Amino acid sequence: MSPTLVPFTINPTITNLQFMPGMDRPGSLRLNIIKAILQHLLGPLMKNTGISPLVSGCRLTSLRLHPSLPHLHTPQ
Repeated sequence: MSPTLVPFTINPTITNLQFMPGMDRPGSLRLNIIKAILQHLLGPLMKNTGISPLVSGCRLTSLRLHPSLPHLHTPQ
């Protein structure tokens, strides 16, 4: 009997990603590039964990600004 695949969620925080104009607009080129880079890094990141034998794939589903940074949510 093979193991059952069960989706799970991780919520990492990136603390050294400097805010730049365009990151607050869904679908912007800058945000899409950042998402693509993070998606590319997720696989190797998960392969270097203790659960790597159990991971069959990984994908970025959302990206958001931290709510404690309200000044970044308001266009200047």
